[in-house]
Amino acid sequence: MPNRPDPEAADTQPCTTRGNIRPLAVCCLLAMLSPLCAAQEHTQDHAQKAGATRQDSKLDTAAVTPLSPVVITERRSEFVPGEQPFSVSTIEAEELTTRRLESVEQVLRSTPGINVNSSGGMLDNNVYIRGVGSLYQSSSDDLIHGLSIDGVQVPSRYLSLGTLDVERIDILKGPQGTQTSASGAAGLIDVHTRRPGAHTEASVRAELGQQGKNLEEAAIGGALTDRLSGRLAVRHSGEDMWVTNRRNGEPVSQPDDLAFRASLLGELSARTSFELSASQQRVKESPNLLVLRPYGSSPSQNLPADTYRPNKQTLGLYSLRFNHDFESSRFSATTGYTTQDFTRVLPYDQDLFQALFGAPMSYAQTYHGREHVFSQDLRWASLPDMPVAWNFGLYFSDGKRSNNTLRQAPASGDVFARNYETRRYALYGDVSYPLSDRLKLNTGLRHEWSRRDYDASYSNSGTPVTDKRRMNDAYNTGRIGLSYAWTRQTTLYSSLARGYNAASFQDFAGQISDSAPYKAAKLNSAELGFKSQLPDQRLEINGALFYNDVKDNQTLVYDTNTFVSSVENVDTRSKGLELGGTWRVDDRLTVKGGVTYMDARILSNLATSVGSISSGNRMPDVARWSAALGIQYRKPLPEFWGMSSPVLNTQADYVYVGKRSVDPQNHFDMNSYGKLDLRVGVQQGGTEFYVWADNLLDKQYELYGYWGSPTVTYGAPSRGRLVGLGFRHQL
Repeated sequence: MPNRPDPEAADTQPCTTRGNIRPLAVCCLLAMLSPLCAAQEHTQDHAQKAGATRQDSKLDTAAVTPLSPVVITERRSEFVPGEQPFSVSTIEAEELTTRRLESVEQVLRSTPGINVNSSGGMLDNNVYIRGVGSLYQSSSDDLIHGLSIDGVQVPSRYLSLGTLDVERIDILKGPQGTQTSASGAAGLIDVHTRRPGAHTEASVRAELGQQGKNLEEAAIGGALTDRLSGRLAVRHSGEDMWVTNRRNGEPVSQPDDLAFRASLLGELSARTSFELSASQQRVKESPNLLVLRPYGSSPSQNLPADTYRPNKQTLGLYSLRFNHDFESSRFSATTGYTTQDFTRVLPYDQDLFQALFGAPMSYAQTYHGREHVFSQDLRWASLPDMPVAWNFGLYFSDGKRSNNTLRQAPASGDVFARNYETRRYALYGDVSYPLSDRLKLNTGLRHEWSRRDYDASYSNSGTPVTDKRRMNDAYNTGRIGLSYAWTRQTTLYSSLARGYNAASFQDFAGQISDSAPYKAAKLNSAELGFKSQLPDQRLEINGALFYNDVKDNQTLVYDTNTFVSSVENVDTRSKGLELGGTWRVDDRLTVKGGVTYMDARILSNLATSVGSISSGNRMPDVARWSAALGIQYRKPLPEFWGMSSPVLNTQADYVYVGKRSVDPQNHFDMNSYGKLDLRVGVQQGGTEFYVWADNLLDKQYELYGYWGSPTVTYGAPSRGRLVGLGFRHQL
């Protein structure tokens, strides 16, 4: 039986052991955990005996030594992942660098249990977390998943956001919205950037590879005065597109990405601090690929030269946060302002247009849009390590955006101008309360009001039509969960949660009948899992069973024959299990991996203009099996080439994604694939030279697929193998 821990020692552990009563709900996991816990207790006993004298000394000292007040001026994590009654996947800064994950989309594609549909371009993607997602996103207001950067929620479709100077990315699974102002029905992608520090530090990195692949980045930070620190980071990257233009034999585009972030951290008094941050990312010539299938060994399009040259997207994020610490709590006021300006060309090349319509010509739609969102969050929360953890907040945002379309048809053009305004007001709160020495209750609630205005002008062959609409919505979401400290290092948990994806107006309406608001989606979610690690932290294992039921899930139905889009609602369900962990075998070898099994189904029957959706169909883009395995190996090397203490630094990562259906009608499947990336470097102190290979096995897979007619399908093929050299240095 597990040893009952000393209460004083237990309070110093991230996962405590209290009491000796096991709830019936967690017994089904005990068999899986028994071998691990036996190893934990064996290691734990030795650690307790070896450190008994040292611990007694610490307790004696604490008993007679007065403690000075602790002033906390640093930004603290909004939550502790290991203590939450839901699954959290975390990718740290070093892993982002060594795995060369340069965007949020790449991070999501490498995470088991998350599927992404993307044509490779801007603002055209769809995310499924544990099989939960809009069957195809219809609006930039879609909140089926949330995306947050340093506490400021940004539109969820901005997956092209880079990982410049990012400290870590947390992927919170299941409905969110009670712990921070950011919310998401299926989950939340929470990005934390590096913050300024008192010590001077700097880093540079550069890469050069095949097909024009290049990356240059630098960051520097440190104290500016006794009370003010700053940090500046910049990154530039570019490449030649892997799809060629058959008319000139050149890449169809040369995407270019430039980003910077500047931040200041200041101390106004012993208890009050502020953080000011400004960032911007500019992307040019990023294409939305519509390539006729089959792609062949060398994918190509038949387009006029420079078709994608007008493509550009500029994202801006500006935030100011004030923190004031009380004795046991913190008040934060975060003001955010996000901007986006884009021009996007969506072409049907000559081959695809001829296959669909029998005419040897190309066709393009050009979208122009802007979005500006102001947000304000007021949050009062307990400081870390308090016996009762709590937070309460008030959130407001006002967003204005436009999405204007110019159809460049061979004979005439149609212009559609659409303007949207969304106001959101929310009250949220979360409490984690110990019911006993071992059992803890976590519960939270969010109430949100929203108002959406739509103002459109359609011009079909010169005939103007106006359309104005307004809708209001109010709803509650939340979670209740129990966590049980089975041993000092193992926590079992269960939770029930409710999510909500609000009703809205679609982004692509071209006539009044298509702009009618679609229904809100309601999600009920259940999860049962465990989080465990050995005392020396060499082995960490997490696992969960999950079930999600979505009423009135949303899908965009697009008819390529008429270019008319509409939004429909169907019910969906997903269930499955996931298992992941990290094993630090020794100081040289670390193995990290995860596997997810999901069964995600549509539960409704629906006839559409592009085929019938039947109950029992698989959710589009969601793989039944997905897995990831990463191996890092570091080994000291003999002195060579003037390096006195070189170290071999090797990273290999393999991602597997199973078959996925291309659409709710299940017209056809995209094949399963396995992608292997490799990085081998030699490091001397803070300097490293390395070689890298993306998609080492040169496997072609699909970023998305689309059914156009019984004889025509198209999609976006991935890049093949790419090899290059890299260098990084850190002071």
